[in-house]
Amino acid sequence: MIGDATLVPRANAPAVPWVTPTVAAQAAAEPLPADAALVDALRDHFRRTTGLPIAARQTFFEAGASSLQLVQLHIHLRQAGHGGLAVTDLFAHATPHALAAHMGALARPPAAPQHPPEPERRTLLDQRKARAERRRAGSA
Repeated sequence: MIGDATLVPRANAPAVPWVTPTVAAQAAAEPLPADAALVDALRDHFRRTTGLPIAARQTFFEAGASSLQLVQLHIHLRQAGHGGLAVTDLFAHATPHALAAHMGALARPPAAPQHPPEPERRTLLDQRKARAERRRAGSA
Protein backbone atom coordinates (compact mmCIF):
# COMPACT_ATOMS: atom_id res chain seq x y z
CA MET A 1 0.00 0.00 0.00
CA ILE A 2 1.14 3.48 -0.71
CA GLY A 3 0.43 4.74 2.82
CA ASP A 4 2.81 2.18 4.33
CA ALA A 5 5.87 3.37 2.37
CA THR A 6 8.68 4.75 4.48
CA LEU A 7 11.49 6.97 3.30
CA VAL A 8 15.06 5.80 3.65
CA PRO A 9 17.43 8.55 4.81
CA ARG A 10 19.81 9.49 2.00
CA ALA A 11 22.88 8.52 4.06
CA ASN A 12 21.47 5.00 4.53
CA ALA A 13 20.28 4.54 0.93
CA PRO A 14 21.93 1.71 -0.99
CA ALA A 15 24.32 2.63 -3.79
CA VAL A 16 22.69 2.53 -7.20
CA PRO A 17 25.19 1.58 -9.91
CA TRP A 18 23.32 3.14 -12.83
CA VAL A 19 23.17 6.63 -11.32
CA THR A 20 25.60 9.00 -13.05
CA PRO A 21 27.96 11.19 -11.00
CA THR A 22 26.87 14.72 -10.21
CA VAL A 23 27.81 17.60 -12.46
CA ALA A 24 30.17 18.89 -9.76
CA ALA A 25 31.98 15.56 -9.60
CA GLN A 26 32.30 15.49 -13.38
CA ALA A 27 33.63 19.06 -13.41
CA ALA A 28 36.21 18.21 -10.77
CA ALA A 29 37.24 15.01 -12.54
CA GLU A 30 37.59 16.52 -16.01
CA PRO A 31 39.26 19.95 -15.87
CA LEU A 32 38.81 21.65 -19.22
CA PRO A 33 40.73 24.69 -20.40
CA ALA A 34 38.65 27.84 -20.15
CA ASP A 35 39.29 31.53 -20.69
CA ALA A 36 39.58 33.12 -17.23
CA ALA A 37 38.07 36.40 -18.45
CA LEU A 38 35.04 34.55 -19.83
CA VAL A 39 34.66 32.60 -16.56
CA ASP A 40 34.67 35.89 -14.63
CA ALA A 41 32.18 37.42 -17.07
CA LEU A 42 29.86 34.43 -16.64
CA ARG A 43 30.13 34.69 -12.86
CA ASP A 44 29.26 38.39 -13.11
CA HIS A 45 26.26 37.71 -15.37
CA PHE A 46 25.11 35.04 -12.92
CA ARG A 47 25.44 37.44 -9.96
CA ARG A 48 23.55 40.20 -11.79
CA THR A 49 20.79 37.81 -12.90
CA THR A 50 20.26 35.93 -9.62
CA GLY A 51 21.74 38.24 -7.00
CA LEU A 52 23.87 35.31 -5.80
CA PRO A 53 27.65 34.85 -5.86
CA ILE A 54 29.12 31.78 -7.54
CA ALA A 55 32.56 30.16 -7.62
CA ALA A 56 34.11 29.19 -10.94
CA ARG A 57 33.61 25.44 -10.39
CA GLN A 58 30.39 25.63 -8.36
CA THR A 59 27.24 24.45 -10.12
CA PHE A 60 24.49 26.95 -10.76
CA PHE A 61 22.09 24.95 -8.61
CA GLU A 62 24.59 24.62 -5.74
CA ALA A 63 24.88 28.41 -5.80
CA GLY A 64 21.11 28.62 -5.30
CA ALA A 65 19.79 29.27 -8.81
CA SER A 66 16.51 27.85 -10.06
CA SER A 67 15.70 26.63 -13.56
CA LEU A 68 13.81 29.85 -14.24
CA GLN A 69 16.86 31.89 -13.24
CA LEU A 70 19.01 29.84 -15.64
CA VAL A 71 16.57 30.67 -18.44
CA GLN A 72 16.86 34.35 -17.46
CA LEU A 73 20.66 34.00 -17.43
CA HIS A 74 20.47 32.51 -20.93
CA ILE A 75 18.52 35.55 -22.12
CA HIS A 76 21.10 37.92 -20.59
CA LEU A 77 23.97 36.00 -22.18
CA ARG A 78 22.32 36.09 -25.61
CA GLN A 79 21.74 39.82 -25.25
CA ALA A 80 25.43 40.17 -24.34
CA GLY A 81 26.43 38.66 -27.68
CA HIS A 82 26.57 34.93 -26.99
CA GLY A 83 23.95 34.05 -29.61
CA GLY A 84 25.25 30.54 -30.30
CA LEU A 85 24.50 29.43 -26.75
CA ALA A 86 21.47 27.17 -26.24
CA VAL A 87 19.55 27.21 -22.97
CA THR A 88 20.29 23.50 -22.58
CA ASP A 89 24.02 24.34 -22.54
CA LEU A 90 23.53 25.92 -19.09
CA PHE A 91 22.20 22.61 -17.80
CA ALA A 92 24.72 20.40 -19.59
CA HIS A 93 27.70 22.60 -18.59
CA ALA A 94 26.46 23.66 -15.18
CA THR A 95 29.46 25.57 -13.80
CA PRO A 96 30.86 28.89 -15.03
CA HIS A 97 34.16 27.14 -15.81
CA ALA A 98 32.55 24.30 -17.78
CA LEU A 99 30.26 26.70 -19.63
CA ALA A 100 33.21 28.94 -20.54
CA ALA A 101 35.13 25.92 -21.86
CA HIS A 102 32.09 24.90 -23.91
CA MET A 103 31.63 28.43 -25.25
CA GLY A 104 35.31 28.51 -26.20
CA ALA A 105 34.85 25.27 -28.12
CA LEU A 106 31.83 26.76 -29.92
CA ALA A 107 33.89 29.80 -30.94
CA ARG A 108 36.66 27.70 -32.54
CA PRO A 109 36.23 26.99 -36.24
CA PRO A 110 35.58 23.35 -37.07
CA ALA A 111 38.63 21.36 -38.02
CA ALA A 112 39.19 20.91 -41.73
CA PRO A 113 39.09 17.36 -43.05
CA GLN A 114 42.52 15.81 -42.85
CA HIS A 115 42.34 13.93 -46.16
CA PRO A 116 40.83 14.99 -49.47
CA PRO A 117 38.05 12.80 -50.84
CA GLU A 118 39.19 9.47 -52.19
CA PRO A 119 39.96 9.50 -55.94
CA GLU A 120 37.35 6.80 -56.60
CA ARG A 121 34.66 8.78 -54.81
CA ARG A 122 35.66 11.97 -56.60
CA THR A 123 35.37 10.13 -59.94
CA LEU A 124 31.89 8.89 -59.06
CA LEU A 125 30.81 12.41 -58.10
CA ASP A 126 32.20 13.80 -61.35
CA GLN A 127 30.32 11.11 -63.32
CA ARG A 128 27.06 12.00 -61.55
CA LYS A 129 27.55 15.70 -62.24
CA ALA A 130 28.26 14.98 -65.92
CA ARG A 131 25.08 12.86 -66.21
CA ALA A 132 23.02 15.59 -64.54
CA GLU A 133 24.41 18.20 -66.95
CA ARG A 134 23.63 15.97 -69.95
CA ARG A 135 20.05 15.52 -68.71
CA ARG A 136 19.63 19.28 -68.28
CA ALA A 137 21.10 19.90 -71.72
CA GLY A 138 18.85 17.22 -73.29
CA SER A 139 15.65 18.57 -71.75
CA ALA A 140 16.36 22.18 -72.72
